[in-house]
Amino acid sequence: MTKEEGYQVLDICIETDKPVSSSIKQIYLCTYNDYDWKPLAIGSRKGSTCRFKDIVGNNVFIIAEASNTQSLQYITAPFILKKDGDIHKLIPQKELSQSFTFNKRKDKLNQKHTLHYWDADKNGFISLEEMSSTDTTQTYNQIPKNALLWFTVPERILNQRVFYIENDSIKY
Repeated sequence: MTKEEGYQVLDICIETDKPVSSSIKQIYLCTYNDYDWKPLAIGSRKGSTCRFKDIVGNNVFIIAEASNTQSLQYITAPFILKKDGDIHKLIPQKELSQSFTFNKRKDKLNQKHTLHYWDADKNGFISLEEMSSTDTTQTYNQIPKNALLWFTVPERILNQRVFYIENDSIKY
C-alpha cells in the first residue's frame, strides 16, 4: 500500500530488543498471517537501530534479520505501529495478569478455541488455560498484560488475526 493508493505511509525507526548479528545488515518487517510471521518490507539496520520507509500504520509487526527469508531471527518484540507513527511494543508483563471473556460461535463439534500469547523470550506463542467455558464464551484469568494475543478458531484456518487487550477491549 502506498501514498498513491490513498493510504498514509510512515517512516519508522525502532531499536532492537535482542542481540543482532554483526554480519547481517538486511532486516525484514514482518506481519502475522496464516500461522506465521511473513516478511512485508525490507529495511536497514545500523547497530541496534532499524529503519523502514513507507509503511502503513495501524498494524502489528515484528522485525527479523535473516541471511534469507527461510530462517528469520526475531530481533524485536511484536509492536503496534499506530496511524500517527507512535510505536507500542507488546512485551508481556507476566507478573501482571488480567481476565477476559471471549465470545465464540457455537459449532456442531463444540471445538475448543485456544488463547495464546507471544512470549518474547521464547519467540513463540504459548497457550493459556481457560478458566471457564460455555457454548458461546470462554474466560481466561491469567492473560499477561501488554501481550500480543491470538485466539485460534478451529473452523477458520486462514486469516486469523493477532490482537491485544487495552482498557478491557480487543484492539487489532
